Amino acid sequence: MATVAVETAQRLFHGMITSVFRAPVSFFDTTPSSRILSRSSTDQSTVDTDIPYRLAGLVFALIQLLSIIVLMSQAAWQVILLFFVVLAISVWYQVLSKCHLAEIVQQDPRLLDAPGTIAEYDKPSQLLQDSSSSFSKLVSEFLRRSSQSNS
Repeated sequence: MATVAVETAQRLFHGMITSVFRAPVSFFDTTPSSRILSRSSTDQSTVDTDIPYRLAGLVFALIQLLSIIVLMSQAAWQVILLFFVVLAISVWYQVLSKCHLAEIVQQDPRLLDAPGTIAEYDKPSQLLQDSSSSFSKLVSEFLRRSSQSNS
């Protein structure tokens, strides 16, 4: 796990350095070097500390899941059949949800401004001013319901 974390951190560092070196001079005119150093060191330390813990948690959860399945299948062999049925249903559900997302994006391609980022939710203050946005409707509905529950 440590080698995976080190390799990931090195790739991130190399990518950041390459991006900074290839940036136009105007980038350095508008961005102080202290901000660049602060951001890169913060990101690097997050990657250095976070990845091993998350990877260890994933491995622990997988070992736990496999142990539970093995122990339950020894007690009742029907659990194996149930496991495969649930696995098939979850794979089918994943495919179905991706198909529906593709249909939604196909209807209005402007919903996505980058892979996986819904454009509307990058600008909350502008969206609150626009009463036709989904975000504004969601906030007003939340405020209405919370005021009803407090009354």
